[in-house]
Amino acid sequence: EGKVQKYYLTRVHGDVQQLLIRKKEIPYVWYGEDEVILTYPLAHHKHLDQQMISLIDPALQESTLSKKWRGDWQYVSTYITVLSYDEEKNTTLLRVEIQQWVRHQIRVHLAAAGYPIVGEMLYAKNSTEENLQLRSVGATITV
Repeated sequence: EGKVQKYYLTRVHGDVQQLLIRKKEIPYVWYGEDEVILTYPLAHHKHLDQQMISLIDPALQESTLSKKWRGDWQYVSTYITVLSYDEEKNTTLLRVEIQQWVRHQIRVHLAAAGYPIVGEMLYAKNSTEENLQLRSVGATITV
């Protein structure tokens, strides 16, 4: 069975290096030697067709009685490696790898972890940037 890995570069708000330094226990977050693996389950938003929702989304905590998603939860992993941190702008440049993917996976995972992508208008509040700082930089196909 073939396998596809996709690679991206993205700039996010905040200092992601702190996740690697502290390595505190956070649900659905795993740590490699030099990478962080985000595994938050994702599902389609119940009312917003173009939007996904994370299991740890604050909207889910408002009311456990009201179901905010539709369909099944999808369990996917997003691997992030810190490339550099810009202290002046408080942003981090990341290399991101995904092996299986769902709509907006990278965007939702990073926002749920507290590091929204610069220019993110859908999953981040108060974003003032106009251009989403997420770029595909390659793919590897194994047969």
